[in-house]
Amino acid sequence: MNYAYLSGHELGIEEHIVVLPCGGKRVWNARRLKPALEFTLPDGSSFDRMFRSFIFMCVAIGKRSMHPLANPFGEIANQSTWQSWMDELYTSDRNLDALHHAASQPVDVWISLPYPRRGQLNFGEIHGRTLNFADDEDRLEALYWWMDAFLQRWEESKHLHDKLVFRGFVWLREMILPEEDGQLVARVNQGIHARNQLAFWLPNYGSYSVWEWRNFGFDVAALNPDYYGSGPYGREWIEWTGMAARTYNMGIQIPCGRGLFYDDTHLIDYFNLGLPKYSGYMIDSVVVYRFTNYSIRTMYRKDFESYRRLYTFVRGIYRETHYPDRDY
Repeated sequence: MNYAYLSGHELGIEEHIVVLPCGGKRVWNARRLKPALEFTLPDGSSFDRMFRSFIFMCVAIGKRSMHPLANPFGEIANQSTWQSWMDELYTSDRNLDALHHAASQPVDVWISLPYPRRGQLNFGEIHGRTLNFADDEDRLEALYWWMDAFLQRWEESKHLHDKLVFRGFVWLREMILPEEDGQLVARVNQGIHARNQLAFWLPNYGSYSVWEWRNFGFDVAALNPDYYGSGPYGREWIEWTGMAARTYNMGIQIPCGRGLFYDDTHLIDYFNLGLPKYSGYMIDSVVVYRFTNYSIRTMYRKDFESYRRLYTFVRGIYRETHYPDRDY
């Protein structure tokens, strides 16, 4: 067994990856992307790179939910919603186009697939037939249709190719129940590989089927420790997740946010424990940064010290931070 984190070098991809939530009021333009691409000082000047890999992840389009966790709180997405997600990605001066304008060097791009919720019994017409997601064949057909349409538009968008490197698709649901999605996920990933792309998964630590991630055909997987500082799980969950990620050759996620479940030191814990003397995922590991109701631009503007720590961690030069009542 290879007792090590999943390294981006194995696949030729960037290792530090930031999620960009999309949909609704979440619009990414060049101004909002700048602090994620370049370390930006309070006066607006910048002098070094930050992230070189981005996941565009759709949460909702209007009142229709695209993320599996959002499904109970919105209308079920249909063909029109899926098409709108694609249109949103290719809208001028935002998302892909904005990233292209803002980037000074080539960056990796990953795109989240829409989730085909079984409750959608009237998805819309594809290839002359109305699809019903009670049938896995229809779910698969919808996903293949969306991937092919996205890739066709990508090929047509030659102006993006000098600075954006499309790497593949991200499966959104954070667990895989074999009876619901098992065969579908395996066949979707086969289709992704047939289209010469990579398949990415972002599960939670301990999620159903998580340790079989390679058996489903994923190329990249990163575990979320579910530690937020003020939630139900303690700091030791970072260490447990790190041990599991090394055992199963996975990457790790770092949730960044503000609100009810987040305290002021949870990011310091993630950065500290990423050092070689602890769990050691700062260097030579895939690390995915999840921003929830928060953004790097907001961090840069309102909490520059956290932004500075984030920069040093991404660049592999972070130094341990101490704070009162720290227990490690």
